[in-house]
Amino acid sequence: RGRRHTHRFSTRAEMLPARLWCLLLVAVVCVRADEPIQLNEGNFDHVVKEFDVVMVNFYADWCRFCQQLKPVYEVASQLLGDSVNARLARVDCEADDTRTLREKYHITKYPTLKLFRRGVPLKHEYRGQRSASAIEAHVRELLRDPVRHASNEVELNAIVHGERNHQAVTGRFASPDSAAYSVFREVAESLRDECLFAANTESSDAGLSGARVTFQSRTDVVTYDGELSKDSLLDWAREKCNPLVREITFENGEALTEEGLPFLILFYDPSNLTPVREFSQVVKTRLANERGTINFIVADGTVFTHPLHHLGKSRGDMPVLAFDTFKHMFLFKNFANIHKPGKLEQFVADLHSGKLHHDFHNPPAEQPDEDGPAAETTVAPTSASAGDAGSTKAPEQPSAAPETPTAGSAGSDRPELLQVRVQRAQDEKKAVADAAKEIKRIEKSMAAPSARPTEDPDDDPHKPIMVRSVLSKLKPSENRYSFRNQDEL
Repeated sequence: RGRRHTHRFSTRAEMLPARLWCLLLVAVVCVRADEPIQLNEGNFDHVVKEFDVVMVNFYADWCRFCQQLKPVYEVASQLLGDSVNARLARVDCEADDTRTLREKYHITKYPTLKLFRRGVPLKHEYRGQRSASAIEAHVRELLRDPVRHASNEVELNAIVHGERNHQAVTGRFASPDSAAYSVFREVAESLRDECLFAANTESSDAGLSGARVTFQSRTDVVTYDGELSKDSLLDWAREKCNPLVREITFENGEALTEEGLPFLILFYDPSNLTPVREFSQVVKTRLANERGTINFIVADGTVFTHPLHHLGKSRGDMPVLAFDTFKHMFLFKNFANIHKPGKLEQFVADLHSGKLHHDFHNPPAEQPDEDGPAAETTVAPTSASAGDAGSTKAPEQPSAAPETPTAGSAGSDRPELLQVRVQRAQDEKKAVADAAKEIKRIEKSMAAPSARPTEDPDDDPHKPIMVRSVLSKLKPSENRYSFRNQDEL
């Protein structure tokens, strides 16, 4: 008879490894697919590489906004479940075993929702609505086919203009089985997180070659005329999808501001896109070398009313062009002057040199009118009370000699009174000298003919604008491009 093989643990020491194994097995089984996965330095890389898409919530328990997000995030994880190859995860940034993760992913605010595709972090964080359904929908959106399909031109154009950034790489192909469409799909997969791709694979507008690829935006349609190879099309599409001039929206506003570059921003009326075309062309032809130092932005002024409000402008004033350094805004007063060679370049140079900032805190003296002197020239006194600081009245002429106290004047020989009178006489003498210099300068300008052509009186591209602070009303991750109407002030 065969022997019955059994194994008995003779000691507790022999039983311990098996018990630990059982506990580990139970722990693994108990990790539910509909709960956010808790990450640390030990399991982070493995988890984010295991799924097609992983959203990671970097949080701190003391953060009030993190506490508000916690139940929402858990519901979103339940909605997602295991129906797709994606998961929600979280990192406790106060834990000892997450310090390197905080540093590696530059976590500076809580909560931060980062997205990973097969272990690779996406360029943009999740900045959408903080609701369970919105978070679930965003993750599912990242899993969809990289190419959106249309059956005709109307549907194709609807896809492009329905996109929040109003731009897409579009393809028209004679057959879905063509080699050209295969290349298009490969490029779309590589750039799926940077640009929208849309195609009609049974198009009558595919041309003799059976393939036509274009880049479409609100103002442009550019046809690709290069070799239809992956590398060539990839380089072209990447350049078009990351243009020099970009449109700001509520979805990408925070991401653009966090790039840390000043905005040269054009506020336009959507009923007239001509200024957008003009601005884009001027930037491409004359300011392309400023990529990486300035963000060139266009904004729908009927949507971004707050920055316009800070500039003292409204819809009727558009187009409006200004620098926004996020501390101050500097107005380029006459948009038409962007077509004058050197005008916009000087505006940019004055920002880099610090002249705009200097003039903001030290406003230059008003220049006389180009057509002749002002009717009346006034000089502010150098010594004035706080209440007279804004006065434009010229100082009175001092008397021929300061008043001499009489021998019998009470207290006339006190040193402090004499010191006050001496100081007053000196101040009045300086004010007279300054006034004389100003009169001489004006007389000189009248005598010498001006060598410069007559300029538009509004041609002053260096006027700094005070920006009303609304920081006390902002929530975390908001800025002045976060407000949807000026009543929120």
